[in-house]
Amino acid sequence: MPLMATFIGYILMSVLTLLAFECGLAEQGTLADNKPALFWLQIIMELVTLISAPLALRLIKISAVSARIARRKPQGLLTWLFIRLDMLCIPMLLNVLFYEMTLSPAFGYMAIILFICLFFVDPSKKRCRHDYEEAYGDDSKSDREYNNVRK
Repeated sequence: MPLMATFIGYILMSVLTLLAFECGLAEQGTLADNKPALFWLQIIMELVTLISAPLALRLIKISAVSARIARRKPQGLLTWLFIRLDMLCIPMLLNVLFYEMTLSPAFGYMAIILFICLFFVDPSKKRCRHDYEEAYGDDSKSDREYNNVRK
């Protein structure tokens, strides 16, 4: 449940950021004239997006992460699921903010890419069960420990 609340919270923060700028509560294009800042922001956010999207999608399958999850069973999985969600949502939120501050479509496209990636790691019950079984295998005490993760 806290995973789904975080998921929805990040999406709502992004939508509220868009609405604040589009409704005139915040000024759009404040960094549009600052070309050096725009250049460096784009380079940094492109690298962050290119690294975080595939890494977040494959995070649970990385052997070092799987070993850490196995050591701390249900709580370890929950921690890494939060990290995976943060790896996608924080850059998405920053890209939305930078899009509105610079009016550069590159930031908008990167935010859309990360938003689409969110649906491959959505914290639904079915997805959490799949990630849990993948991390621990089918022979674990999956029902009792899985229910501890969901709380």
